[in-house]
Amino acid sequence: MATVVLLRNCYMANGGESGVKFSDKLVFISWVMLIRGFVFVFVPLCIIGSTVAIFVGISLGYNDEVSANLVENCVLGEALIFEIWVWLRIAAHIRDFRESRSMIAS
Repeated sequence: MATVVLLRNCYMANGGESGVKFSDKLVFISWVMLIRGFVFVFVPLCIIGSTVAIFVGISLGYNDEVSANLVENCVLGEALIFEIWVWLRIAAHIRDFRESRSMIAS
């Protein structure tokens, strides 16, 4: 559901029905943002979040199985944060591209 809402956000950032070449912009910007986001957002989130989850599990006296579930749930939350971040950045770049094109045209 989040993907549909955020995809609509990208569509509206392109100008909605009056926007041009939405699919081209979406594909090109998505690739760049996915690579950047994976390296600079998702990997650090996973490392930091998993480390914190392990220390919380240890400090609360959880056994290994419960700590592993805690880490898995933490990674799922981080994946959601990553997805939302990527879609919002894509929308921002599409909006910036549209605005810069309108400045050039005027």
